[in-house]
Amino acid sequence: MYCWCPRAEKRRAAVILLLILCFVLVIFPEIAIVKADVVIYIRADERVEGTDKIQREGTVYTFTDDINGSIVFDFPVNVLPLKR
Repeated sequence: MYCWCPRAEKRRAAVILLLILCFVLVIFPEIAIVKADVVIYIRADERVEGTDKIQREGTVYTFTDDINGSIVFDFPVNVLPLKR
């Protein structure tokens, strides 16, 4: 037979809050903020400065590796053609 007891409800609520707190403490250290340390420039004359991970052939730019950084264009860009 089930007996309702205020003390049991408080204990159950405390256990649930403790479990939530433990979950948060385990999960949040895994989340990190990624900052772009490198700035890559693509100049108006189509030169690429700041990395060797972007190769240019005519007006086609190819990423040869992962890039951790910002890309700044010195000219207006409507479409960036990428070779896959």
